[in-house]
Amino acid sequence: MFALLLMAEKLWLGGYLRKLPGIISNIYVMVVVVISFVIFDAPDLGVAAERISSMFGMNHMSFAGVQSVYYLRSYAMMFVIAMIASTDLPKRISERIRKTPYGETAMNVAEPIVCVILLLLTTAYLVDASFNPFLYFRF
Repeated sequence: MFALLLMAEKLWLGGYLRKLPGIISNIYVMVVVVISFVIFDAPDLGVAAERISSMFGMNHMSFAGVQSVYYLRSYAMMFVIAMIASTDLPKRISERIRKTPYGETAMNVAEPIVCVILLLLTTAYLVDASFNPFLYFRF
């Protein structure tokens, strides 16, 4: 069923979607991705429909509850790192540093160190989680 929706999107909405401004296209893609994950994770379509309607405020649920605030505080640093890393800012900073006299050498040393730190941070967050974050272990 979902494949039919995607095919319909390609056939009839493709021309309109290509004409949208970049930010609108990005928001559209993120909404479709989130809804796709909800459908994939739900045990049946009834549960998926209930969850999707809750996401859009149709089940008399508040926008943010205690659990939402807890997760926002727990993962705030990761959210900030992800938001900064998803822009071209790190690339521009890296290119600017490389143009300095010792910048190429400094970047050759700093890049692996930053990668290891990010790996350790991510691993620490995974180990700290009280549930198994890998969805495919259910199957």
